[in-house]
Amino acid sequence: MVLAEDNSDITSAHELVFKLSRQKDKEILAVLSHDADHQWHQLQGEFSEREIDAIGAAIDAHYT
Repeated sequence: MVLAEDNSDITSAHELVFKLSRQKDKEILAVLSHDADHQWHQLQGEFSEREIDAIGAAIDAHYT
């Protein structure tokens, strides 16, 4: 599950962040954000860069 929210607790710029969680227990697995160049960054979690790029691309595709 991917949840989008404006979260000032995680970022100081009140950026939109995307929280990735498991459907069954709602545990947060990672928190992602993207910069002005649409590069995805992991703020919390332990995913590989390749996984973050793939998840970010899926989020981008969903919102375009």
